[in-house]
Amino acid sequence: MENYTSIIFILAIVIGLSTFADKSKIPYPILLVVVGIGIGFIPTMAEIEINPEIIFLIFLPPLLYDASFNISPKHFKTNLSTISTLAIPLVF
Repeated sequence: MENYTSIIFILAIVIGLSTFADKSKIPYPILLVVVGIGIGFIPTMAEIEINPEIIFLIFLPPLLYDASFNISPKHFKTNLSTISTLAIPLVF
């Protein structure tokens, strides 16, 4: 149960930081990394063990969807050979 509360706490921090990053014009990945490193140094924060399959099932699809939704068609066509070279062999 402690892991669930920690994950909810971290997700709330991420949502708040992404909102703050939009308003302050700071790139949110940089802000998330800096705050994540800071949270890692908190001694009372519980260690969270995440199964690698959870990463693939829960976190990776929204990241890929967001990246594919925000890419311009010009950049997609430019990088189509690289995308295909990396995507097709790794799926099969």
